[in-house]
Amino acid sequence: AVYAASDTAASSAKQQKAAVVDMGNKICPVSSEKVDGKNFYEYNGKRYSLCCPMCADTFEADPEKYSAIADKEVAGK
Repeated sequence: AVYAASDTAASSAKQQKAAVVDMGNKICPVSSEKVDGKNFYEYNGKRYSLCCPMCADTFEADPEKYSAIADKEVAGK
């Protein structure tokens, strides 16, 4: 039974990983530049596009702020 439980946990973790939603933002929420399609930051099950690797550090420092900026852009506000 212990093995079955760990198998279930492993497959559950894989499903969660697959459930990350790509936000599809076209503007970097940190720099307001166009995104490059190569740099991303995952936060709260969402994947945000960034313009460069340096913006990931800034996003990580205040993810609430930058995710809200990207969410507004995607919503067209």
